[in-house]
Amino acid sequence: FTLSGSSSSGLPVTYTSSNTNVATISNDTLTITGAGTVTITATQTGNADYDAAAPVSQILTVNKAPLTITADNATRPFGQANPVFTLSYSGFVNGDNASVLDVLPTITCNTNDASPVGSYPILLSGGSDNSYAYVLADGILEVTQANGIEDIGSDTEIYVYVTSNGVRIKGCNPQDIISIYNAAGQMVYSAVAGNGWIDFPLQKGRIYIIRAPRKTVKLITNY
Repeated sequence: FTLSGSSSSGLPVTYTSSNTNVATISNDTLTITGAGTVTITATQTGNADYDAAAPVSQILTVNKAPLTITADNATRPFGQANPVFTLSYSGFVNGDNASVLDVLPTITCNTNDASPVGSYPILLSGGSDNSYAYVLADGILEVTQANGIEDIGSDTEIYVYVTSNGVRIKGCNPQDIISIYNAAGQMVYSAVAGNGWIDFPLQKGRIYIIRAPRKTVKLITNY
C-alpha cells in the first residue's frame, strides 16, 4: 500500500523499514513480506532553507494469514501398503505456494497391510510457519476389499488378499485347513494354516475358490 506523509516545508518525505522480513519500502510503497512487527520511520532531511524535521515512527503489526491444510482422502485395497498421503492448501497470498512454508504438518494414519476393511482417519499435527497460521483438517483412508476378491462366507476375522507371492490368508487358527479350488472345482492346494499365514502362487486370468473354516471367498485374478 502507499504511505502518505508531508512536511510543512513541502520537502519530500522518505520512509524506512526496521524489519524487511515483515515489510519492505520502495519510494512510498510498502509491501508486506511476512508476519511480525516492524517500525516504519518517516524522515525529511531538510535543505539550505529548511532544517531537517524530527523523524516520525509508527509501529506496524502484521498478523499471520490463516492457511487451511487438508489431508487428502485416499483409498487402497486391503493387504497393500498405505499410499503416499498428500496435502491440499487454501489461503495462500501474494502468489505463495507450499514451497515457502517453514515446517509442514506431520501426517499419520494408524493402519498397516493387515488392517481390516473400513475407514481410518488421516491425521495432521504440528508444523509451523512465520507467515501463516495453520488450520489443520484431517482426511479419511478407505481400506477396500482387494481387487478381484468377493466374500462368500461371513467370518470378518479372516482376511484374504493378494501379495507379490500370490494370495495370502490371515486370521485362521493354526489347526485350520485351507483349501483352494480352481473354477472347475478341482482342489489345487490344501494345507494346515499353522502360524495363520498361507501363501499360494496365482496364475493371471483364473478364478479360484478359497475355503477355510468360517470363510469362503472367490478370487478373480484379472490383474
